Amino acid sequence: RRKAEKEAEEWVQAKTAEARGEAEAHAQRELAHAVERARGEAEAETEERLRAEFASVLSRVRAEAAHELDAATIAATTKATAAATAAVHADTETQVRDAVEAATRLLEAEAEAKLAAAVAAARAEVEAEVARKVEAAV
Repeated sequence: RRKAEKEAEEWVQAKTAEARGEAEAHAQRELAHAVERARGEAEAETEERLRAEFASVLSRVRAEAAHELDAATIAATTKATAAATAAVHADTETQVRDAVEAATRLLEAEAEAKLAAAVAAARAEVEAEVARKVEAAV
């Protein structure tokens, strides 16, 4: 009888240890899955936040570039008008045409330069902002 009780107790202990091991392994798997899910959610949230901030910065930069282009257009138009007025006062059709063409080239060159500068500045600002956000997220 003692032998049977001892065998039963050992069997219960073995089964308890086996169940404990299985429960610990299951808990570790669940924890690993939970950590992976949390990591994935955090990465998705960070990526979504970065995309939103990038879109916001890009929108602001585009607005600033449009404003710069408008200002350059106004300045060049003013110069073109002054040149055309001077040519009209010179009273020759060729001078007027030449002045208008020169003013148009000036307008185009200034607008392109302003736009290129605005785009370069915007690109640098967006890249710096994204780098800061990525660094902060990591």
